[in-house]
Amino acid sequence: IVGVGVGVVVPVQQPDVAPLSLTLTRLGPEAVEVDWSDDPRAASFLVIRDGFDLATVTSTSLVDNSVIFDETYCYQVEGHDASGRLVAASSNGCITIFP
Repeated sequence: IVGVGVGVVVPVQQPDVAPLSLTLTRLGPEAVEVDWSDDPRAASFLVIRDGFDLATVTSTSLVDNSVIFDETYCYQVEGHDASGRLVAASSNGCITIFP
């Protein structure tokens, strides 16, 4: 007798997404320091600027030297665990670079 198994779909439990606090500080004439709180489950952080991936880092800060005067930049940070799952995220924060 050959048994035929019935497929059972088990949903993958996604981890809760913890909030990250975000701080934006202007450094010098054309740089922004992006700082955020840590999450112990995050192995890396993805820094997003204006909806596009800017950098992936393992620290809790980044200096963006690619900003120019009279522009507004919006940043968000996502923390990912070693498997690449989203475990933490900040809200969107914006800064305008005035001369």
